[in-house]
Amino acid sequence: IIFFWKYVLFLTLRGQLHHTIVQQRLERVIANPIALRVKIADVTHNLDIRRIANPTEADFQRIAKYKQVLTQLCAALK
Repeated sequence: IIFFWKYVLFLTLRGQLHHTIVQQRLERVIANPIALRVKIADVTHNLDIRRIANPTEADFQRIAKYKQVLTQLCAALK
């Protein structure tokens, strides 16, 4: 049972670390006006569900994350 809780802790910390890394990357992009515009174009392209012939639930979850990122990037553009 100790192994189980260590595994749960690992997964929790891994998720937090991933979120922190993503936020740090976004902050670097936001700090560079050219990179910001390029990233907005990139994320907008990634949001186009027509690129995926048979989207799965995982695709829709990824799209939801891209929408959050795009909102954050567009807010920084103003």
